[in-house]
Amino acid sequence: KVSLSSAPCLVHFSLTGHNFYDHCFVSVECDEETVSQYVDWFGDKNLVFSTDFPHGDSQYPNAVKQFRRLPLSEDSQRRITGENWGRLYDIPLARRRKSGPANRARP
Repeated sequence: KVSLSSAPCLVHFSLTGHNFYDHCFVSVECDEETVSQYVDWFGDKNLVFSTDFPHGDSQYPNAVKQFRRLPLSEDSQRRITGENWGRLYDIPLARRRKSGPANRARP
């Protein structure tokens, strides 16, 4: 059981062990530019994207467009908006095929 008085222990635990990263996820909203510092320090393995809908300060319906403007690599954005959600809910996600001549349907 974690109480507010033991919160520093939780931070210490998260920095020294992998249990936090293996069992906990942190959400990020589309206007949180500090997410790049989080990714620099801790990686993107346990981050998921949230639109914060239906709260009044939500950026919905433009949340995804605004999230795409954050200073994150395409790989991090893909993990945060998809792959990590799949792991969190234990739902396998279909891989998107890259478009190009070799992947187009043939007549």
